[in-house]
Amino acid sequence: MMTGKLLLTCLIVALPGFAQAQAQPSSGPGWQVAGSLGLLQFVVVSGERIRQREFYDEVIAARCPPDATCFVRFFTNSTGAPVALPLADAILAEPAASFQRSAKQSNEVFEWSCRLGLPGNCF
Repeated sequence: MMTGKLLLTCLIVALPGFAQAQAQPSSGPGWQVAGSLGLLQFVVVSGERIRQREFYDEVIAARCPPDATCFVRFFTNSTGAPVALPLADAILAEPAASFQRSAKQSNEVFEWSCRLGLPGNCF
């Protein structure tokens, strides 16, 4: 059984990570987090802004702490499939964009899905 002092120490050590996790919203106007696997996050986007880079920058700012390694895969959901992991095949068939940031390499890459037909790098 934990003593009060040991329990308090455990809480103090755990709270910063807990606060950071709680600070990241799981949804916002036009987007919803389906879940994550390690550092990789799966976000489903909707609405008129799916072709606007600024929209994705807002989601990335909400989900990725500055200067931290972060990987986000964006999908659309035209069929209304349930948003949860594992992603439904209907959602997986609708990639929208990909973002990755390596804190170690000081590198960021944002790519559109070629299916959206937007200029720039695509996958």
